[in-house]
Amino acid sequence: MSILDALLPFTGVLGPIVQQITGALVQHIAPTEVRAPSVDDYVKMKQADNETAKVRADLENGGGATYPWVWAILKMQRPVILAVVVTLWAYQETLAGGSTDIVKQAAGFAMSWLFCERFIIGDGLKKK
Repeated sequence: MSILDALLPFTGVLGPIVQQITGALVQHIAPTEVRAPSVDDYVKMKQADNETAKVRADLENGGGATYPWVWAILKMQRPVILAVVVTLWAYQETLAGGSTDIVKQAAGFAMSWLFCERFIIGDGLKKK
């Protein structure tokens, strides 16, 4: 019996430890989140986030160099498209025995637009 055969039962214990160490090294080398080095930089980042939210809200409400009827048509199309996507997803899940990947992705986008994006945009515009 070699040393490797004796250590084989312990590899299941070492796996999560190695994974945590690897994740910490990767996070140290290439971090996934941006941290401001100073308070002034943090304030500037938050102001940029608020400006982005204001621009998105302005675009959502029809602000821009276009005709009002264009925005009216776009806003009328959204509920119809969302209803078609959600209905197709519900049909495939219940009657067809499971939906396809593309329908799942479209339904995920529709649900995130309905329930998540509005809250994200709204957070930046609240006055404190």
